[in-house]
This record gives sequence, C-alpha cells and structure tokens, in this order.
Amino acid sequence: MTTLANSSRLVSLIGAGVIAVGTMTALAPAASAQTEKEIQAGCDQANGVYDTDQDKLGNTISWCCYNDNEGKAHCDKFENGLYILTDDTRKAPPVYGPVKPPANNVPINTPPPAAH
Repeated sequence: MTTLANSSRLVSLIGAGVIAVGTMTALAPAASAQTEKEIQAGCDQANGVYDTDQDKLGNTISWCCYNDNEGKAHCDKFENGLYILTDDTRKAPPVYGPVKPPANNVPINTPPPAAH
C-alpha cells in the first residue's frame, strides 16, 4: 500500500511540475522580439536592405538582406519582431503590394483619377 501511495504522490508531483512549466512558458513574454526600429538599425549596420509589410493575418513581416564578409547573400526574415529564418537563396526582400517610390525619391507617374 505504501508503494502505491508513494507512486501516486510521485505522479502528482511530476504532473504539477509539468503544469507549472507549461504555464510559465505560456505566460512568458517573447523576450527575443525586436522592434521594427531595432531590426532596421541592425540591417543598416550590416549595410543591408530592409523591408517590412503586413501579411493577410495582420502579422508584421520584415526582411533584412545583406552580404556576409565573403560576399554571400543572406536574407533574414522576422515575424512580429521575432527572427524566423535566414534564406540564402534570396538576394533581396520580396516586393509587397504596390510599387514603392525609387530610392532617389523621384515620384512615380500615375494617371489622374477618372472624372465622374
């Protein structure tokens, strides 16, 4: 009988420990999340090309594409400030939505809105 009681107590303690760790993990803030300013500053420091946009679910997706010290291209992807992956096949951030103005800030010629 004491073996069964000790065994039940051990299972209860292990269960409580698992629940405690699970709760702490679920409630812990995303400590490694960065602000967009931090991602952009790091990208600028690496002489990279930074771009950001929102996906259909409202997540902020950011890319920083840069060359390493051997000249190899890498693009780091972030979602809501969290590092997701490094894509070594991509040379530049993906193009999102409408065309952005050129770097020299020359306006893009667009036709005037249709008159009603």
